Formats: sequence, C-alpha cells, structure tokens
Amino acid sequence: MQTTRVVSFLGNIPNTETRLEHLALTLIQPFAKVSQHLRGVKNMNKISNDILKAVAPCSLFCSTCTGCKYGDISIYAKELLRLLDGHKEFLEKNLKKEYRYKLDEFIVFQNKLKKYANPKCGGCRNGGANGCSIKGCFINECVKEHNVNFCGECSLFPCDKVNNTVFKDNVIKKWFEGNTRIKQIGINSYYEERKNIPHYIEHKK
Repeated sequence: MQTTRVVSFLGNIPNTETRLEHLALTLIQPFAKVSQHLRGVKNMNKISNDILKAVAPCSLFCSTCTGCKYGDISIYAKELLRLLDGHKEFLEKNLKKEYRYKLDEFIVFQNKLKKYANPKCGGCRNGGANGCSIKGCFINECVKEHNVNFCGECSLFPCDKVNNTVFKDNVIKKWFEGNTRIKQIGINSYYEERKNIPHYIEHKK
C-alpha cells in the first residue's frame, strides 16, 4: 500500500532526477526519525546514570555527602583549594609578627579543605561505598534482586526488612519519606526537588 502511494506520487513528478531525489528523501525520512529517537534515548540514559550516581537505592543523596569522592562538597573544596593556591606563602611573607596566628588558622583551614576535597567513598552502587555507608546495609543488593533502582519502585515497598536491627530511626524515616516521594513523582522529579538540599540540614534543628 505504501509502495503504491510512493510510486503514484513519483509518477506526478516529470523530471527523472527529481523523482530520484524525492524517492531518496521518502526512504531516508523514517530512518532519520529512528536515529533521532535513539539519540534522545541515549541522552535520557545519560541523565539517568547521573541520577543513579547521585541518589542511593535507599533514596538518600550520595552527591551531597562529605564522604562522596564525586560529590558536590568534594568538587567545591577542590575549587577553593585551587583559588587559594599560594595564599599560605603570601601570609608567610607579609603578616606582621602580631598577626602570625592568622597563618596558623589558615593552615588548619587548608588541611580541612584537603580532607573534604579527597574523600574515599565511591557511592553506594556497584560496591563503591568503601565502608563509609551504614554497617550491615543490604538495600543495594536488595534492589538488584528485585530488578529496581530504588525501594520506591518496588511492589513490596514499604517492607519490614528495613527495621531497627540495622538502621536508626532517623534513617528509617528518611528512607520511608524519600521512597514514598519517588513513588509519587518519579525519580527525575525527586532528584530535581532535592538535589540542592544540604545533606545534614536536619541536624541543625
């Protein structure tokens, strides 16, 4: 049917060369749409991979944790160290004797920055937590067994596996609230909603 329409359409075009051009465009167009779709899928996967690195299977954010070597705090600490490069030497050469304590303060600050700039944790997925996650946490293995990325995507959520034998009450509360939100609005919206919230803000109350 489609071939008959194309032949009929081409029959109305008098010039043979023009016919061939139209035929080529007609044949290529569907493939161009498929190619465009695949590029879109590839971009979506890229975004998803970034989110998977940022958000742990339990719904807590790795990317805002001080222990995460690819997290925001590490990135900003590295940038501060870069911007302050040479400042210690500047203070050594220019501070008057009565202000030398400022050099000591800066050295302490610089050493703290180096610690925040170079954490060891590679994130909760793919076994990269390196001992800094909750001892005995099984959630990463559990979501893999259920073929989901987050507890909130699992048909069994909330389950009684997450309890006080492994997790503290505040962690269970965050696990429940975070995954409930993922279930309600999806992981992409959840990520956008919470990506800039300080990791430890609740402890300020």
